[in-house]
Amino acid sequence: MLKVVKRLKERFSGKKGADKINVTIDANTNLLMAKLDKINNAVENIKADATPEVSPTLTAYGLCDAKLPEIEGVEIPDHVGFSELFIADQDKALNDFQQKQEHLFQRASAP
Repeated sequence: MLKVVKRLKERFSGKKGADKINVTIDANTNLLMAKLDKINNAVENIKADATPEVSPTLTAYGLCDAKLPEIEGVEIPDHVGFSELFIADQDKALNDFQQKQEHLFQRASAP
């Protein structure tokens, strides 16, 4: 199509009144429109038939498609946190690590 327009411009260039070239394409588009309608209808039917997927729930016993039952009798304490013993162990481990790092740094910086 581009080549045709270019040739027409070359042919009519320089002639008066040839600033615009009107091209009318007369083709039977019924076949194309029918195919497009079929595709559009198929897409609409697929959308209408689609059901939202429900992902199964993973439990300790495997996959479960149903909603899990409510669990009764489980209480959450008011203050959720770590035990004092755990915090003391972590604090001691951090102090030991820092002392080792300082010792290694002093050995590396000594001549």
